Amino acid sequence: MSLNTRKQGFTLIELLVVIAIIAILAAILFPVFAQARERARAIACISNGKQLGTALMMYVQDYDETYPVMFPRAVPIAPGTCDRVPYDVQLMPYIKNDGLFACPGDAHAIAGWVTNSFGDFYDGRYARPGNIKRRTYGLVGALNTAVARPDPNTGTSTNPWMGVRDAAGQDMSTPYGMASLDAPADTIVFVEASTEAETWVVGTPWGSGFTNCDAWKLAGRIMGNAQDNAVGAAIGCTGNWATKPYKGHFDKSTVIFGDGHVKAHGFRDMAANDFRLFKRAKP
Repeated sequence: MSLNTRKQGFTLIELLVVIAIIAILAAILFPVFAQARERARAIACISNGKQLGTALMMYVQDYDETYPVMFPRAVPIAPGTCDRVPYDVQLMPYIKNDGLFACPGDAHAIAGWVTNSFGDFYDGRYARPGNIKRRTYGLVGALNTAVARPDPNTGTSTNPWMGVRDAAGQDMSTPYGMASLDAPADTIVFVEASTEAETWVVGTPWGSGFTNCDAWKLAGRIMGNAQDNAVGAAIGCTGNWATKPYKGHFDKSTVIFGDGHVKAHGFRDMAANDFRLFKRAKP
């Protein structure tokens, strides 16, 4: 009697069952992994916001409880030639990492800025290839509301195109102090809102403000939604409402308040009561 020593392999049916099981597990686990990665990016964004809030509070203490100015004039840092100072440069003495101005989830391409002229920059160091830093957060200025377009009761700094002129007749902006806010802990100073169509970077004033119709950028706004469209119509910004907003994290943006604390808010939270969170004097 002889023994059969031939090895038995898997049948086709068995292989297909194993493949099907692996496919099912992958379909279940991949979304979980993706959510975990996004949660990690959201936490990192909150961490950046906390550092920005801390820098804001140190700035406020050094400047008689006054918030940063939107686009003040100053002699540019060579090789830059733009005489408008973005808020990131104003806060630079209070931070150690200029990468915190960008949310880790903001993966927009910035290569196009490499070829831009230095005239777009106040701080020309950030125009050099290899030193370009993304910027995701905007300093809140006067926003459009149902009350006014723009509403002078919104933002912690006027913007230089609101008709205010200095002694030489040049446009200028004016910062507000903490004492001018009814509730600093309930008033947004910086907001995360960098859309796919924009590649704003550190060192240039362009894109450093959050003004006028910029509420269309807020994460959580739903394109084509009647409720959200009604908000845009009420503030005279329907044209922008057809544009895709910032994706944010789970449909929320990281925001920094006037007392330095950080929180994640969605579009409808921030648009509630005619953008109450952006108003200095609360209705």
